[in-house]
Amino acid sequence: MRITIVFVLLNLSVTWLYSQTPVYPKEETYKFLFFEGMVSDTNKLNLKVKYINKETDTILVHMSLIEGTKFDPFANVYTELQKNQNGKYNQFVDKHVDYYFGDSTPDPKRVYIKLKPGDSTELNFNLISRIGAFYKGKYRMRVHLLKTPLNVPPVIPRQYAISRWFYFEVVKDMDYHDLY
Repeated sequence: MRITIVFVLLNLSVTWLYSQTPVYPKEETYKFLFFEGMVSDTNKLNLKVKYINKETDTILVHMSLIEGTKFDPFANVYTELQKNQNGKYNQFVDKHVDYYFGDSTPDPKRVYIKLKPGDSTELNFNLISRIGAFYKGKYRMRVHLLKTPLNVPPVIPRQYAISRWFYFEVVKDMDYHDLY
């Protein structure tokens, strides 16, 4: 009888914990930073996400930007990249290099860092490392950043913060070799 009661209480506690609605920070905790203008080298293709804790409690933020697709279980950011062709922006993806820097699977123990009230941190990601190459022309990019709930780990359904469109022009062809 005691074992049954303990099991039922444990089961109810676990169910309650994972059935909670995620609670997100009340104020925007991130800023998207990206160079807009003429791009002549890969250093200007750095996407930066700056986290600022405006809450009164410590919050969790991503330790690094892991690019993937919207449904990638290990990614926390994905980008919409479009190239202007004949006056119209069309989807741009160069597949000649797929994840040049290797596997995107993070160490599950080191996915988040704690950010105390008033503290900030900045994460960087160079687009050339994922795309592989940019060709001369006009582009626009929008960033989707996975929001981190305060009370539960991020689970499906995921919520994303979406940036505005960033516009830039690549003045010469560049590929990942230009990083070195």
